[in-house]
Amino acid sequence: MGVIVGLFAGPALGNPEGHSMPKRARASASLSTMGLEGDVNRYRFERRDGDLDMALVLLTSDDLEHLRACGHDLGPGDIGENVLLAGIDPEMLGPGVRLGLGGVKVQVSRICDPCESLATLPQIGRQGLASLLRDSLGHRGWYARALTSGVIRLGDEACIVDRCPAGSR
Repeated sequence: MGVIVGLFAGPALGNPEGHSMPKRARASASLSTMGLEGDVNRYRFERRDGDLDMALVLLTSDDLEHLRACGHDLGPGDIGENVLLAGIDPEMLGPGVRLGLGGVKVQVSRICDPCESLATLPQIGRQGLASLLRDSLGHRGWYARALTSGVIRLGDEACIVDRCPAGSR
């Protein structure tokens, strides 16, 4: 069983025009099939026609720690994740996996590939992009589709649905 340790939507206040990373931390947010209330995912809407399979970006704290151990100065919300999960083994995530996040259900749709927009982060820039792209392969997170709507909060339980305790499905 895991827990939601970060919840982000945005962009963060003070981001330059057109930049959707980093995202602003939230204590709670409403989730619908369109994603988290107040979130911006420019790629999803400008290039993928609002693809519902991209409603959320999930990242595990293990993957964030991997990127930090590789020397990247990244904090929660910096790389565009909406939900940061602790206690969920990243190896257990993949397309089709259903998760309970508090009172809502989501389904992992596909891997979130690292992209050049990560260069818009001031601590990465063009000079750090190549190494971040290399180091984030397989550690960039997952896109997920919202199966149910509701409010999710920091501290809510997170579990793979077929591994959730009885009564929490």
